Amino acid sequence: MPSELRNTLRAARRSLQPGEREQKSLAITRQLAGYLPFRRARRIALYMPTAEEVDTSFAISMAISMAKRSGEHTSELQSP
Repeated sequence: MPSELRNTLRAARRSLQPGEREQKSLAITRQLAGYLPFRRARRIALYMPTAEEVDTSFAISMAISMAKRSGEHTSELQSP
């Protein structure tokens, strides 16, 4: 069952057109920008996506502009 779900989700990601992927990436960033726990957080973790996933670079850029820190250590976020 879990592998069926994983395959279904992977197929859905692969079917996204580049413009649609960018729209979804921007929509996620807008939602994140309005999410109070994110706005209050001093430290966050974001992932670097594969080619078939939504682009997190918009969210990373926003986090940098908000002076968020990354991970358990005091290393600062860097632009992708």
